[in-house]
Amino acid sequence: MSHDFKEDPVHFSRSSSVGACVATLVAALVALGPGPARAQGAPGTWSGDLHAGVVLPGGGLSKVTSAGPTVGGGIMYRFLPNFGVRTDLTADLMDGNQDSQGNQFPSLKLLHIMAGLELDAPRPDWQDHPLTTALRVGVGLTHMATNHSEVAGPLSTFSHTYFTVMSGVRLGWQFNQYLNVFASGDAYLALGKRAASLPYTQASPEVGLFRNYWTFPLSIGAQVTIP
Repeated sequence: MSHDFKEDPVHFSRSSSVGACVATLVAALVALGPGPARAQGAPGTWSGDLHAGVVLPGGGLSKVTSAGPTVGGGIMYRFLPNFGVRTDLTADLMDGNQDSQGNQFPSLKLLHIMAGLELDAPRPDWQDHPLTTALRVGVGLTHMATNHSEVAGPLSTFSHTYFTVMSGVRLGWQFNQYLNVFASGDAYLALGKRAASLPYTQASPEVGLFRNYWTFPLSIGAQVTIP
Protein backbone atom coordinates (compact mmCIF):
# COMPACT_ATOMS: atom_id res chain seq x y z
CA MET A 1 0.00 0.00 0.00
CA SER A 2 1.18 3.57 -0.58
CA HIS A 3 0.13 7.01 0.56
CA ASP A 4 0.25 10.58 -0.69
CA PHE A 5 1.92 13.06 1.57
CA LYS A 6 2.09 16.80 2.01
CA GLU A 7 5.39 18.61 2.23
CA ASP A 8 6.07 20.31 5.57
CA PRO A 9 8.78 22.95 4.98
CA VAL A 10 7.97 24.79 8.22
CA HIS A 11 10.38 22.80 10.40
CA PHE A 12 13.33 23.83 8.22
CA SER A 13 12.52 27.53 8.63
CA ARG A 14 12.13 27.03 12.38
CA SER A 15 15.61 25.49 12.57
CA SER A 16 17.03 28.38 10.55
CA SER A 17 15.40 30.91 12.90
CA VAL A 18 16.90 29.23 15.96
CA GLY A 19 20.31 29.19 14.28
CA ALA A 20 20.04 32.90 13.49
CA CYS A 21 19.12 33.70 17.09
CA VAL A 22 22.08 31.71 18.41
CA ALA A 23 24.46 33.46 15.99
CA THR A 24 23.19 36.92 17.01
CA LEU A 25 23.55 36.07 20.70
CA VAL A 26 27.09 34.77 20.19
CA ALA A 27 28.19 37.95 18.38
CA ALA A 28 26.74 40.20 21.08
CA LEU A 29 28.35 38.32 23.95
CA VAL A 30 31.76 38.06 22.30
CA ALA A 31 31.67 41.83 21.95
CA LEU A 32 31.20 42.18 25.72
CA GLY A 33 34.77 41.04 26.37
CA PRO A 34 36.07 39.55 29.61
CA GLY A 35 33.87 41.55 31.96
CA PRO A 36 34.25 41.63 35.77
CA ALA A 37 36.37 39.20 37.70
CA ARG A 38 33.99 36.60 39.09
CA ALA A 39 35.19 33.13 38.04
CA GLN A 40 33.37 31.38 35.25
CA GLY A 41 31.77 28.22 36.65
CA ALA A 42 31.46 29.62 40.19
CA PRO A 43 28.79 28.13 42.48
CA GLY A 44 25.52 30.03 42.60
CA THR A 45 25.47 30.98 38.92
CA TRP A 46 22.68 30.40 36.40
CA SER A 47 23.18 29.44 32.74
CA GLY A 48 20.93 29.13 29.73
CA ASP A 49 21.61 27.58 26.34
CA LEU A 50 20.12 27.14 22.88
CA HIS A 51 21.15 24.54 20.32
CA ALA A 52 20.17 23.22 16.89
CA GLY A 53 21.32 20.41 14.63
CA VAL A 54 20.32 17.03 13.28
CA VAL A 55 18.76 14.02 15.05
CA LEU A 56 19.43 10.41 14.01
CA PRO A 57 17.03 7.54 14.80
CA GLY A 58 18.20 4.25 16.29
CA GLY A 59 16.77 0.81 17.02
CA GLY A 60 13.28 0.22 15.68
CA LEU A 61 12.85 3.88 14.79
CA SER A 62 15.61 3.58 12.18
CA LYS A 63 13.32 1.28 10.16
CA VAL A 64 10.51 3.81 9.91
CA THR A 65 12.17 7.23 10.18
CA SER A 66 15.30 9.00 8.98
CA ALA A 67 17.37 11.97 10.10
CA GLY A 68 15.72 15.34 10.68
CA PRO A 69 16.19 18.66 12.46
CA THR A 70 16.43 19.11 16.22
CA VAL A 71 16.21 22.30 18.30
CA GLY A 72 16.19 22.86 22.03
CA GLY A 73 17.30 24.75 25.07
CA GLY A 74 18.01 24.39 28.76
CA ILE A 75 18.58 26.14 32.07
CA MET A 76 21.20 25.15 34.65
CA TYR A 77 21.95 26.18 38.23
CA ARG A 78 25.53 25.46 39.36
CA PHE A 79 25.62 24.46 43.04
CA LEU A 80 29.29 23.33 43.04
CA PRO A 81 32.19 24.43 40.83
CA ASN A 82 31.87 21.31 38.66
CA PHE A 83 28.23 20.27 39.25
CA GLY A 84 24.93 21.73 38.17
CA VAL A 85 21.25 20.77 38.06
CA ARG A 86 19.45 21.47 34.82
CA THR A 87 16.20 21.17 32.93
CA ASP A 88 15.96 20.83 29.14
CA LEU A 89 13.37 20.93 26.38
CA THR A 90 14.26 19.43 22.99
CA ALA A 91 12.09 18.98 19.89
CA ASP A 92 12.90 16.56 17.04
CA LEU A 93 11.21 16.09 13.68
CA MET A 94 12.29 12.95 11.82
CA ASP A 95 11.28 12.29 8.23
CA GLY A 96 9.50 9.06 7.35
CA ASN A 97 11.26 6.18 5.60
CA GLN A 98 10.08 3.96 2.77
CA ASP A 99 10.10 0.17 2.89
CA SER A 100 11.22 -2.01 -0.02
CA GLN A 101 7.66 -2.07 -1.42
CA GLY A 102 7.49 1.71 -1.62
CA ASN A 103 5.24 2.17 1.41
CA GLN A 104 5.94 5.59 2.89
CA PHE A 105 5.87 6.12 6.65
CA PRO A 106 4.86 9.52 8.05
CA SER A 107 7.27 11.89 9.75
CA LEU A 108 7.50 11.61 13.54
CA LYS A 109 7.57 14.51 16.00
CA LEU A 110 9.18 14.09 19.42
CA LEU A 111 9.30 16.43 22.41
CA HIS A 112 11.71 15.61 25.27
CA ILE A 113 11.17 17.23 28.70
CA MET A 114 14.12 16.35 30.92
CA ALA A 115 15.74 17.11 34.28
CA GLY A 116 19.20 16.02 35.33
CA LEU A 117 22.78 16.77 36.31
CA GLU A 118 25.77 18.23 34.51
CA LEU A 119 29.34 17.38 35.46
CA ASP A 120 32.08 19.63 34.11
CA ALA A 121 35.74 18.80 33.84
CA PRO A 122 37.82 20.94 36.25
CA ARG A 123 37.78 24.52 34.97
CA PRO A 124 40.95 26.53 35.51
CA ASP A 125 41.21 30.13 34.39
CA TRP A 126 39.35 30.27 31.05
CA GLN A 127 41.83 32.78 29.61
CA ASP A 128 44.55 30.08 29.76
CA HIS A 129 42.37 26.98 29.15
CA PRO A 130 39.27 27.91 27.08
CA LEU A 131 38.42 24.31 26.03
CA THR A 132 35.59 22.86 28.15
CA THR A 133 34.09 19.39 28.55
CA ALA A 134 30.76 18.54 30.16
CA LEU A 135 28.88 15.27 30.76
CA ARG A 136 25.11 15.28 31.21
CA VAL A 137 22.59 12.70 32.44
CA GLY A 138 18.87 13.07 32.88
CA VAL A 139 15.43 11.53 33.15
CA GLY A 140 12.07 12.77 31.97
CA LEU A 141 9.29 12.23 29.47
CA THR A 142 9.15 12.01 25.68
CA HIS A 143 5.95 12.67 23.76
CA MET A 144 5.93 11.32 20.21
CA ALA A 145 3.31 11.55 17.48
CA THR A 146 3.12 11.05 13.74
CA ASN A 147 2.27 13.94 11.48
CA HIS A 148 -1.44 13.17 11.24
CA SER A 149 -1.93 15.15 8.04
CA GLU A 150 0.43 12.85 6.11
CA VAL A 151 -1.27 9.49 6.53
CA ALA A 152 -4.59 7.71 7.03
CA GLY A 153 -5.29 4.55 9.01
CA PRO A 154 -3.77 3.38 12.33
CA LEU A 155 -0.61 5.48 11.97
CA SER A 156 -2.68 8.67 11.85
CA THR A 157 -3.48 8.20 15.56
CA PHE A 158 0.02 7.19 16.73
CA SER A 159 0.61 9.36 19.82
CA HIS A 160 2.35 8.23 23.02
CA THR A 161 4.28 9.58 26.03
CA TYR A 162 7.04 7.47 27.62
CA PHE A 163 9.56 7.63 30.45
CA THR A 164 12.97 8.55 29.02
CA VAL A 165 16.61 8.46 30.09
CA MET A 166 19.40 10.39 28.40
CA SER A 167 23.12 11.03 28.49
CA GLY A 168 25.36 13.31 26.51
CA VAL A 169 28.69 15.08 26.17
CA ARG A 170 29.52 18.65 25.20
CA LEU A 171 32.81 20.09 23.98
CA GLY A 172 32.95 23.86 24.16
CA TRP A 173 35.10 26.94 23.84
CA GLN A 174 34.91 29.61 26.55
CA PHE A 175 35.12 33.03 24.87
CA ASN A 176 34.69 35.00 28.10
CA GLN A 177 33.01 34.54 31.47
CA TYR A 178 29.60 34.91 29.85
CA LEU A 179 29.75 32.81 26.69
CA ASN A 180 30.53 29.21 25.82
CA VAL A 181 30.02 27.91 22.27
CA PHE A 182 29.71 24.13 22.09
CA ALA A 183 29.12 21.01 20.01
CA SER A 184 27.12 18.25 21.65
CA GLY A 185 26.14 14.63 21.12
CA ASP A 186 23.30 13.07 23.11
CA ALA A 187 21.49 9.73 23.36
CA TYR A 188 17.81 9.50 24.35
CA LEU A 189 16.07 6.21 25.15
CA ALA A 190 12.27 6.31 25.47
CA LEU A 191 11.03 3.12 27.13
CA GLY A 192 7.89 2.28 25.19
CA LYS A 193 5.60 -0.71 24.72
CA ARG A 194 5.86 -3.26 21.92
CA ALA A 195 2.12 -3.15 21.30
CA ALA A 196 2.32 0.57 20.59
CA SER A 197 4.43 -0.08 17.48
CA LEU A 198 1.75 -2.35 15.98
CA PRO A 199 0.47 0.35 13.55
CA TYR A 200 3.90 0.37 11.90
CA THR A 201 3.80 -3.42 11.51
CA GLN A 202 0.31 -3.17 10.06
CA ALA A 203 1.50 -0.57 7.56
CA SER A 204 4.45 -2.75 6.49
CA PRO A 205 5.13 -6.40 7.36
CA GLU A 206 8.85 -5.61 7.06
CA VAL A 207 8.70 -3.71 10.36
CA GLY A 208 8.64 -5.92 13.43
CA LEU A 209 7.37 -4.87 16.83
CA PHE A 210 9.76 -2.76 18.87
CA ARG A 211 9.59 -1.08 22.28
CA ASN A 212 12.73 1.04 22.66
CA TYR A 213 12.83 4.38 20.86
CA TRP A 214 16.42 5.61 20.44
CA THR A 215 17.30 9.07 19.16
CA PHE A 216 20.73 10.68 18.81
CA PRO A 217 20.74 14.49 18.48
CA LEU A 218 23.96 16.11 17.23
CA SER A 219 23.98 19.88 17.59
CA ILE A 220 25.88 23.11 18.03
CA GLY A 221 24.84 25.92 20.33
CA ALA A 222 25.74 28.59 22.82
CA GLN A 223 25.52 28.76 26.60
CA VAL A 224 25.24 32.07 28.44
CA THR A 225 26.21 32.31 32.13
CA ILE A 226 24.95 35.05 34.45
CA PRO A 227 27.90 35.81 36.77
